[in-house]
Amino acid sequence: MRRYLFIFSITPVQGFIEQSRKTQDLYSGSAILSYLCRQAIMIVKEKWQGEIVFPNVKSRSLPNRFLAIVQEDTEENLKELGLALEKEIYKKLEEVFEYCLGIFGIPKPSGSWQQIKSYFHFYWVFDPMDAGYTQAYKTIESHLGQTKIRSFSPLREDGEENAH
Repeated sequence: MRRYLFIFSITPVQGFIEQSRKTQDLYSGSAILSYLCRQAIMIVKEKWQGEIVFPNVKSRSLPNRFLAIVQEDTEENLKELGLALEKEIYKKLEEVFEYCLGIFGIPKPSGSWQQIKSYFHFYWVFDPMDAGYTQAYKTIESHLGQTKIRSFSPLREDGEENAH
């Protein structure tokens, strides 16, 4: 088994948080991001048997990203793991969305889930630790920064994405 450094990030944070009008909005937005990050961490720990390097998972509130060391036989499996994790976290986000609508008795607006799904992005990168932790960390941070390019997909009035 080969060791890999894994980084996972949820975006946008600044744009999401700065839209808060009240302290309660800020707290709620931060709690959602923290919850999603915690869910991703638990999957990496329990399903992948990964070792979480950062943050301290015992903290009440978590940042929008985490770093872990995982082991895998082949690099082909890494992409499958990352995509499966992404899918699970989108599923958790949808559960939060539907729960919030349910609390207030609001029917699900047409196209609302697609809009939320296109707003949040989950970025992740694996890098082999063959040259050591320090080199893998430098490489992984560089690659993560290169992946965070947002594209804009406008929604039609009926909630469907426009074809490009």
